[in-house]
Amino acid sequence: MISTALTAQLGIRVPVVQAPFVINLFTSPQPGEVKDQRAALDAVAHFYGELGLGTPQPVQPPYAAELIRTLEQETITALRAGAALVP
Repeated sequence: MISTALTAQLGIRVPVVQAPFVINLFTSPQPGEVKDQRAALDAVAHFYGELGLGTPQPVQPPYAAELIRTLEQETITALRAGAALVP
């Protein structure tokens, strides 16, 4: 269970709910540099075209530079909305 001190620090409440629900904040390890992205870009190019987004371009690392900060913010937002942490 999340500690009372942490809930106070984050400004969250820990509700008692009648039925469980899940918020999945799963992420996988970030890869090193991917040198050949062309096959993946070609596979999604038609979606880009349908949306008028032009041709997809290769992405340079770091691929998710803000990953940890984003996950922390999403977790805090979920807790403030009433989600509970389950060990």
